[in-house]
Amino acid sequence: MADTETPNNLPIGLEQLERGSQAGWNGFTRFLVITVISLIVILLLIAAFTVWS
Repeated sequence: MADTETPNNLPIGLEQLERGSQAGWNGFTRFLVITVISLIVILLLIAAFTVWS
């Protein structure tokens, strides 16, 4: 019964989980953006060399 009265006694605070989750999503988003931009540049280079040859 004592545990249900104080539910805020978690080993890791919710703020720490939020911060870690936010950092993870920011890194993943950065990875996706860099990958998509690189893919577009590579495809444009392939198209340019195809047209010129």
